[in-house]
Amino acid sequence: MKKHLFLLLLTFTVLFCAQAQSLGAGVSIDAQGSLKINAPLYILDKNPQKPGIKRAPTSLNLPVVAGFHIGDDFGQLEVTGGIVKGRISLIIKKPDEVFLVTAASLLNIPSVRFTSGADVKVGDMSFYADDSEYNYRIMLFSNFHVEGPLPTYDYEQYDINGVLYKYIYSLGEVIISGNVDKNYGVKETSYRKFDIRLKNGWNVTKYNPDKPDDTLTSSLPPSNAVWVLFEI
Repeated sequence: MKKHLFLLLLTFTVLFCAQAQSLGAGVSIDAQGSLKINAPLYILDKNPQKPGIKRAPTSLNLPVVAGFHIGDDFGQLEVTGGIVKGRISLIIKKPDEVFLVTAASLLNIPSVRFTSGADVKVGDMSFYADDSEYNYRIMLFSNFHVEGPLPTYDYEQYDINGVLYKYIYSLGEVIISGNVDKNYGVKETSYRKFDIRLKNGWNVTKYNPDKPDDTLTSSLPPSNAVWVLFEI
């Protein structure tokens, strides 16, 4: 009997582990298709001599909203959790189709440029925190550097530059690869490069503005990627 119980527990553990999928940076997908984030949070270190980031204090607790921008509207998703004791701790339910737009519309690229999936519904998710006085954006960066305070502003303005990762939900397969001229037909030398391969469910894309051309690719974040909270 004990042997059968052990095998049953082992089978359950294997099935549970198989159902959880990691997307890096403390992000995983549970069996219901919800996105789970449990990771350290960082804030700006506004040191005029050497600006950077530092771990958020354990006293920091803020509600978080997540959703998709659709024109001037913001389709808010069902979120459990928030910023808790200086960590980002969230469960985000998978979105309904009403929150999504076609891949061609989201990426602003003609359908003929896609290998497949131009009409597949997708959404590019954003995170925000609110303390009733300021609005904050939460973004995932790697290989970043902080600049500031910038002298062109009347208040302290700091910029974070680096490789940016975003989480995209897709209702099907989307494939687009190659260079697309930014004006879509107008002759110019500036291009945006794509290597996007989305599957059904949650995906990760990487945007690297430091490349000679704007580059948007499907890529999991590296181990040194961090979640950063900053004012907008």
